[in-house]
Amino acid sequence: MLPNNYLKTIGASFRQIRESRNLKREYIAAKCGVSIAAIAKLEQGKTDVGIAKIIYYLLAMDATIIDLATILPPPTEEYVLHKAGRIVG
Repeated sequence: MLPNNYLKTIGASFRQIRESRNLKREYIAAKCGVSIAAIAKLEQGKTDVGIAKIIYYLLAMDATIIDLATILPPPTEEYVLHKAGRIVG
């Protein structure tokens, strides 16, 4: 699982993409077949989703993984060490 602060960063990036396209959460939820609450949790960084769902949500917004990647900051040293198993958290 990603560190909580990184989930929030990813969620904020999703919200930024959605808002830049003038899309409502209701539209994305309907297009993906999920609840509005699920989209809200994603945007608030309260849920960890896999790459397949990330791509699915991006496609619903007519966006790509490149769009997301250009918004996200590079991983922090803490995240890299966490993934390497050097930080327990």
